[in-house]
Amino acid sequence: MTTGWHERGEATLAAVSVARYGERDGVIAGLSATLGVAAQTLRREAAAVRFLRDEFDGPGELGSRLRLAPMASVEFIARWQRHDRQGALVAARRVADGELSVRAIAQAERAARSSGADQPSPDRRPDQVFREAVAESFAAIGGKVERYVAGGFAVPFDLCWWVHPRWPVFVIIVGPYGDRERYDGRRVDWCLRAHFHSRQSEALMVLAEPGALASYEAFRDRNGLSFDVIASTTGRFGIGAGQDVRSVSRGRWSQAIVPCAV
Repeated sequence: MTTGWHERGEATLAAVSVARYGERDGVIAGLSATLGVAAQTLRREAAAVRFLRDEFDGPGELGSRLRLAPMASVEFIARWQRHDRQGALVAARRVADGELSVRAIAQAERAARSSGADQPSPDRRPDQVFREAVAESFAAIGGKVERYVAGGFAVPFDLCWWVHPRWPVFVIIVGPYGDRERYDGRRVDWCLRAHFHSRQSEALMVLAEPGALASYEAFRDRNGLSFDVIASTTGRFGIGAGQDVRSVSRGRWSQAIVPCAV
């Protein structure tokens, strides 16, 4: 049964994406009054839509079907995926098939966590491993690395890299995806997100698929967007020979940072 939450979530994301940083709460308040839905509910719906669009680690067909499920069920799938990818995918299929109510998936997710599924394991998700490698690499290059905390920016990023004392570098990590087509299918959204942060300070996009680098650069240049982009299959980077990270000019990271094999 269509609940309509995903339409409201998409509308909220679209509205805040074009609003200035200090105006987003007002934009959401306006939507709240127009739609007759609490502002916090709109924020939750927007977060659920963003999860299905950008973070859900399952096939696109399943993600589309989940848009017809209760929004609260999608929230529990998102929570579950953070500590147990395979379990979350199984639960997502059961939710989409109408086999799990909100109460049932809430209980199942809590049981999965209490059973120890959230403990570190050798088979961590590839995106977790990749993001940790990127964070460690940038910290080793120099500067302070902070992870994104929800609530500060309506448009999320992965890392805030304070390599310069006066302005941060907003780092957006793309992938790794098991399906190469996802890089092409999500390129517009990722590039616009990076451009948004480049207007605030400086943006650096990190790709896990070097083969996609040229298409992202071409899209950026063709549309006059402003961000830098680098790529590595391992997430390991170093500073180029003869380079000093403190002297790297804005938008020149791709000329100074080099991928490492290990």
